[in-house]
Amino acid sequence: GGAAGGPGAAGPASLELERVRQLATAQLLALPAKLMGAHRRVREAEIALYKADLLPAWLPNWASRLQLAAGALTAAEQEVMAVEAQLAGKAEAVVAAAAAASQPLPKLPPAPAPAVPLGSIADPIAAFDAKRAVLAVAMVATALATAEEAAAEKAAKEAAKVEASDDDDDEEGEEDEAPEPVVTENRKAADAAAAAAAAADREYDAFSVPRPMDLAAEMATLSKRVYERGVERAKVRTLLCNVYHHSLHGRYGVARDQLLMSHLGDVIHGMDISTQILYNRALVRLGLCAFSNELIVEAHAALMELAAGARTKELLAQAVTSQRYGERNPDQERQERRRLVPYHMHINLELVEAVHLFCAMLLELPNLAHNAFDPKRRSAVVSKTFRRYLDQFERQVFNGPPENTRDHVMTAAHLLLEGEWRKAADQLTSMAVWDLLPDPARTRAFLRAKIQTEGLRAYLISSYAHFDSLSLSALAERFDLPPNETHALVSKMLLDGTIHACWDQPTDTLAVQRMEPTKLQFLALQFADKCAQLVEANERVLDSRTGSYGYKYEPRDGYGDRSRRPWVERGDRGGHHGGGGGGYKPWHERRDGE
Repeated sequence: GGAAGGPGAAGPASLELERVRQLATAQLLALPAKLMGAHRRVREAEIALYKADLLPAWLPNWASRLQLAAGALTAAEQEVMAVEAQLAGKAEAVVAAAAAASQPLPKLPPAPAPAVPLGSIADPIAAFDAKRAVLAVAMVATALATAEEAAAEKAAKEAAKVEASDDDDDEEGEEDEAPEPVVTENRKAADAAAAAAAAADREYDAFSVPRPMDLAAEMATLSKRVYERGVERAKVRTLLCNVYHHSLHGRYGVARDQLLMSHLGDVIHGMDISTQILYNRALVRLGLCAFSNELIVEAHAALMELAAGARTKELLAQAVTSQRYGERNPDQERQERRRLVPYHMHINLELVEAVHLFCAMLLELPNLAHNAFDPKRRSAVVSKTFRRYLDQFERQVFNGPPENTRDHVMTAAHLLLEGEWRKAADQLTSMAVWDLLPDPARTRAFLRAKIQTEGLRAYLISSYAHFDSLSLSALAERFDLPPNETHALVSKMLLDGTIHACWDQPTDTLAVQRMEPTKLQFLALQFADKCAQLVEANERVLDSRTGSYGYKYEPRDGYGDRSRRPWVERGDRGGHHGGGGGGYKPWHERRDGE
């Protein structure tokens, strides 16, 4: 430029015009990047303002942060308007410079295409930037085409005016024919860019979160990063989040294996409260996943400890601990409230209770169907909570219609023990809580099938001794089961020794072998049971007096401090391994007066 504008250069005017044209073209081509940067700053300012608005108002610098974020947003919006206002002027300058230098107009570069199609971008911010890039190029192309058409129209009018003034022979009233509009290459490019911008805008408006993605691969990648570089607490929480994730999506086997191989159940009590809450939530979700996969024993084992008590809400961080479990100062209560999970993350407690009680009912039903004097009824206890609820239900003088989840399950258990499996199935399948599971229709069909099979087991255990023989077809018809399935279930009970009978193959009947105990045997069983209770009570009293009960892991070489054996008198102190007077002696070795 300095050489072109020198005093001795050839054609200084033409070189100056070319320099002006190149400068105007460069300024126009830089506008899309400026527009993109201005829109990016608007987006960043909006995010900063949103974060500042979420801050608690009691912070000392809350107002200043909010005011600063609002000012940054206003400045970014003004910058966008300023850049957009320069479009027309820069485009006209390029057209004028190109006409003065007798050079063609520049061609704008296409919009930078994203690395992946706009519809498959997982990050909404990247999708927004891709849309704005297409729109910025379209705005500059439209401004350039409009400026070119305006310059061409102005030149045509001036040429027509000169031609009209030179032609004096034309009639004054005759109107000139309007020239046909010419579609320039820049107008075609501008229309194409505008169409691309409109398509990108529509695609962005249809943007949804989350985007289609390989969630399992994403979870595996992020978990591997934490396992390699994270601290111990982060690794544990990542594992629990993985267990919760697999359980939520029905992959019970993967979630169970991860939880068992980690041995978290042995060390979770020594971790912080937030991690313990996450462990409880993952365990409950694992139990619900097992139930959805029709695994009754596994579901009951997962929910037995958490759902059996009255503090399920507190253990899942869905409510504040009641005051009756201990006094709390305001600081402790504030910390506990901070640990509460949001409402949209709550696990439905009615569903947890329904699954737990239903699984306990199916596992306890064969034991409850035994005779009251049968040792199996008392020894094989699966769920003490379910038995306590059932005893309370049966002790009531009048039981009205069920009002809650527990009443529905207890009523169904009572009906099953009486042989009314159809009413029990209707009672359980009518509960609305099953609609919260992924496949309610499949769950209700599974409930009905389990009630049929367990109802048949309970019926045979409680009533088979009153028959000489039972027909296979009659049993299958009574419980609406296929004959093959009924035969398999009864044969399994015969092999387990649950009932004492044998199959008569020619007639398809079950021949019962009389094993009913006599009245004397019943009384003997009662007497043995009470003797066992008395012995256990005496052992507990003796253990409480000697100090061994409840101190299983105490050292065996002594009794510990005096507070653990308050019955020892002052004169009884001394070593009990010999040596020194006043040592401890067993009661049968003491003389009178000792």
